[in-house]
Amino acid sequence: MKIQYKKPWFYFILKRFFPIINFEKGTKIAFGNTIYAKNRLTSNEVMHEKTHLNQQHHLALFGIYYLLRYITDKKFRYEKELEAYRNQYQFIKNTWNDSEMEIAFLVKLSKE
Repeated sequence: MKIQYKKPWFYFILKRFFPIINFEKGTKIAFGNTIYAKNRLTSNEVMHEKTHLNQQHHLALFGIYYLLRYITDKKFRYEKELEAYRNQYQFIKNTWNDSEMEIAFLVKLSKE
């Protein structure tokens, strides 16, 4: 896994189907074996994006299939995000030991 602090080459495709995404304002993208982000990621954000990489099996070819399904299939997208947020929350619970921070994360999550 690697992290690059630049837009992925296919960003224009995502933007076409998801006009709401905004790389400059923090949208993170996982593809193949790379996480693309504008700014430094927190450890729990890495866990979320790492889940997406695992869902793609760290392969660019499978990543293309995954990306196409993610764009076109709302149920698929929901299931993949649910798994990633579940893993992110579990990571937070296991590492933070701060119930107020956990609640703050859940409140933020409910707004996404």
